[in-house]
Amino acid sequence: MNFTIGSIKCFTQERNEIQREAVKHGYVILLGKSIDKVLGFGKNDSKRSQMLVQITGTLRNLANDDDSYSRMCKSKVVQKLIQVLEKYNSPTNKELMQNISRVLSKVSLDSECSKAIIATGKLKFLADLLCDWQHQTLFVQRIAFVLANLTTYFDEAREQIGTADQVKKIIAVSLYFFETDQQFYEDELRNQGRDFSPRTADKIANQARVVEDTLVKLIRLVANLSTEEQFIESITQSGEREMLNEFLTWMVSTLQRKKIGKSEEFILNSVSCATNLLFYDTPSKEVMFDEDLRIKIFKAVKMYVLETTNEELQIEAVRVLSNLSRHAKLCEEFVSDRQFIEALILILDHTLRELVFYTIGIIINMTMHDSPRAKLCQQQPLLVGKLTDVLKDANIEDMDLAKVAGKALHNLAVCTKQEGATFSWSSEQIKRVDEIVTNLGEELDSIMDVANEEELEEIKGIRDLVNALINDMPENTFDCPDAKCGRKFKNQGELDKHVQRRHGSVK
Repeated sequence: MNFTIGSIKCFTQERNEIQREAVKHGYVILLGKSIDKVLGFGKNDSKRSQMLVQITGTLRNLANDDDSYSRMCKSKVVQKLIQVLEKYNSPTNKELMQNISRVLSKVSLDSECSKAIIATGKLKFLADLLCDWQHQTLFVQRIAFVLANLTTYFDEAREQIGTADQVKKIIAVSLYFFETDQQFYEDELRNQGRDFSPRTADKIANQARVVEDTLVKLIRLVANLSTEEQFIESITQSGEREMLNEFLTWMVSTLQRKKIGKSEEFILNSVSCATNLLFYDTPSKEVMFDEDLRIKIFKAVKMYVLETTNEELQIEAVRVLSNLSRHAKLCEEFVSDRQFIEALILILDHTLRELVFYTIGIIINMTMHDSPRAKLCQQQPLLVGKLTDVLKDANIEDMDLAKVAGKALHNLAVCTKQEGATFSWSSEQIKRVDEIVTNLGEELDSIMDVANEEELEEIKGIRDLVNALINDMPENTFDCPDAKCGRKFKNQGELDKHVQRRHGSVK
């Protein structure tokens, strides 16, 4: 039996058409039955392990064909592989463990196979394997890939793993790989100028790539788990907040030295993970992360707002910044960075709606704090115009976007009326905003009669905002032409009287 299956493994190793034919002729079902037979065969674990190596190696080959997935589910091969993984979890069975990890990593891309893995109830065991086998990089990479796939799409998967003990283990393994990745980076710096043979250079580069790819899978797993509030609660309640801080600190430090041309997937997953973790870091809650770490995250992420053609990364970057902008200290940091503010204003011209929406959210958050709001208003001539464009384009077709644009304009309008304000809207800006807001209000009124109850609630919300903006918008003023005077008047007549009375005639 061992030699027979070994032969099948050899001839199905490379050619896709042979793998396809083998699947079509029931080899997956045959191999599933072989697992049952081997597990009940004799008492010599060593011999059974050898036969299972051949069986799982063959299944690894056949898993290259997508049609094998349904057959693995039907013959319960997926469940049997988890059973073997648990029974033969030992360093002496390294090849067997690697074979199974490769099969599971492939089938975890299939929805039905994923459900079969989850149904075993063994996801905690798989998470334990990450820690037990952390020095076997490829094994960790594949198991982390499996868990990341499952936790992306299935709530039950996140619920099975999202306990304090499992999360701590996953973070501990991640920290190990961050340190390993850092070591490769330091070695690269030390070895600059050294003349390695092409074979040695390729080997080192490949090892570094494997470590980075493993980190990508682990970070993605943490990001998925952190979409569940129980993830954060399990960490904070177990007193392991510092561990979470250490994870985020390492991730941001690593992010800062990665280049998008070589490490785009790492950067995207890291920024996405930071977004999820920072969601829980609100001013109203007990401090999750300290101010220095938040500022470090800002400096690491802000460059991806514009300096990338990857729109998904741009969106994740503004989501991170949106979460950070809930903190007054970070808003101070934002408005002190003129290039960053200019980048936000540029984004308001972007055609990607989600990117514009989150960017306006950042602007709104900055205008919620007195000092950042005043500094931002000093940038306002261009900002007011861009927000007005967004409001006009959104109109009633996109009420959510119109609402945030209107809210940002209202906050800026209120800012100009504060005592001691040294800035104002131009007459052209006031006229344009007034026209657009008035038209929007009329359109909202026109659809109220045909709107249902739910739509009326939405319409009323934006109508109230329109009314507030009309009431609080700066008034158009007529400025004294004498620069030393600086007086402002509500109409031309009052200005003319002032000029005649105070200045006689001003050219």
